[in-house]
Amino acid sequence: MNEWRVDGFDEIRELGSGAQGRVVLAEPRGGNGALVAIKYLAPAPQADEASLAVFRREAETLARVANPHVARLYRYVEGPGGAAIVMEAVTGTSLRAVLDRHGDGGLAPEAALTVLKGSLLGLAAAHAVGVVHRDYKPANVVVQPEGASKLIDFGIAVLTGQSSRAGTPAYMAPEQWQGEPASPATDIYAASCVFFECLTGARPYRGGSTAQLMAQHLNTPVPLESVPEPVRPMLARGLAKNPGQRLWNAGEFVAELERTAVAAYGPDWEQRGVRALAVAVAALASAAPLAMLGSFAGPDAAPGTTSVQQTVATQGADAARHSKGLLRQVSSSKIAVVGAALATGAVLTAGGLVLREHKAGGTTHTGASPRSGGATPAPAPTTVGGKATGQLRLGIRNGRPYGTSQGPSFAYDFSVTPARATPGTRVSLVATAKSRNPPGEHSGRFGATPVDGRLSFYPVAAGAEGTLPTGPAPLWVPGRSTPGPQRDGAAPGGWRVGEFTTTYTVTVPSNGRLRPGRYLVIPFSPPAITSLEVRGRRYSPQALGAYAQGTLPVITVLPATAPSPTGTGPATARPGGGGRTCKTYERDGKVVKRVCR
Repeated sequence: MNEWRVDGFDEIRELGSGAQGRVVLAEPRGGNGALVAIKYLAPAPQADEASLAVFRREAETLARVANPHVARLYRYVEGPGGAAIVMEAVTGTSLRAVLDRHGDGGLAPEAALTVLKGSLLGLAAAHAVGVVHRDYKPANVVVQPEGASKLIDFGIAVLTGQSSRAGTPAYMAPEQWQGEPASPATDIYAASCVFFECLTGARPYRGGSTAQLMAQHLNTPVPLESVPEPVRPMLARGLAKNPGQRLWNAGEFVAELERTAVAAYGPDWEQRGVRALAVAVAALASAAPLAMLGSFAGPDAAPGTTSVQQTVATQGADAARHSKGLLRQVSSSKIAVVGAALATGAVLTAGGLVLREHKAGGTTHTGASPRSGGATPAPAPTTVGGKATGQLRLGIRNGRPYGTSQGPSFAYDFSVTPARATPGTRVSLVATAKSRNPPGEHSGRFGATPVDGRLSFYPVAAGAEGTLPTGPAPLWVPGRSTPGPQRDGAAPGGWRVGEFTTTYTVTVPSNGRLRPGRYLVIPFSPPAITSLEVRGRRYSPQALGAYAQGTLPVITVLPATAPSPTGTGPATARPGGGGRTCKTYERDGKVVKRVCR
């Protein structure tokens, strides 16, 4: 057993353990600070460099999610002795336990709406930084004693646009079953499944096997007759088979939820919902004080709801091992509900700060201490590299001018490399688009800028990455576009489907046109349908229900690099420096900078 411990904390008790590691409840030494949960990675997965690299990379991504409805991550520590994550210990009960306690009747509509609202706010924070949870379910929602909820367990989260069939079958969106890229709409579908279960006490689809569940999620209409009439339109959109017909913006879903709730249940609906949830948690605490650990101790792993990574042969046993498998046992008390996988291929929960800082002695130690009550701003990576992704859905809802039930739709997947660049860096954006066009003669235009290889840049503030810009981009950089593979084919009803790829290449200008900062990037601006012509007649896109949903890739422009080493000899280690290495940077024979590490 590895006896390595994170310095500065006293352990109170072990909460759970498994092949991948263990979780303990701890407090800052001296008792001055909030309780934390420390997740220790077992020696075997830590020794796998590929697994550890994935663990770090996802930790860095999820560290950007800071929201009251997401369990906070305080610190990531890595060194020769081990690797661990220090995170918020959340007091409460899993939504899974609350639903099981209520049996088949479900929760009051106000309580179900309150749970959904809290989860959507947490998902919105993740989506804003390009992260899709991909495994939203009752076991991954904590209902706290006061009735508020927190989202936990980002163990199989991915960046927007990445594809995989990982997930929990009872709550998986159709595109997950088909191995298509994950998007915010994927999480909206899962949240809607859970909302349905909160209202009725049963999942919308209840096939006895994975194959049956797959067929139902792909083809069976939503049984809306089981839910209260006021929420049916909202659930119909949330559970649409086509992700393009769902809301992609979780914040917009919250706004629709609040309008529906006020109209149907009165302006104090949320207060009543919070009170009902608090009563439910109190009843469970007295009846069965149990600390749940995200996806790894709950009935969501029962037949028919096990991870597709464990049931679909194409994923293989190794994929299942990498995404699930920690904490099969839970110890005695109700005090901490700590979510997430210490999985070799995934990170734990999203939170306030994870950043690597290599110090003498080979130890990585970063993050805000829970003593301070919050995370401090994290310095961004300062080297060129990385990859940014985004997904954009454009379309026309009113198909009457086309003689169909809906108009054309377009699904863009964007990939930008590198995601961090300095002046003079060549940047490539690959845009892959899938189109569905109704029969008949029609045309349209995206954006207002010329499609000539240029890329448009929108400066973006921290936390606003998930909001689509609405006007023309204030900045653009000339470049070239290179067409890639194209495919066109027929579909039922005279429709045409196509897929095409275009690569855009630009060089970050050295004239200061793009100042250091973060930018949304896209080949056309604004990201919208700006003109339409159907059978020779012009239409206003807005009048026909034009929509734009999704996120754009974010590129960070770094300051110009420091002068390169030009001395006559190699960098040397400073004597007596404890292993530190110093580099001298010279220009025109003069020392201009000295850096020691």
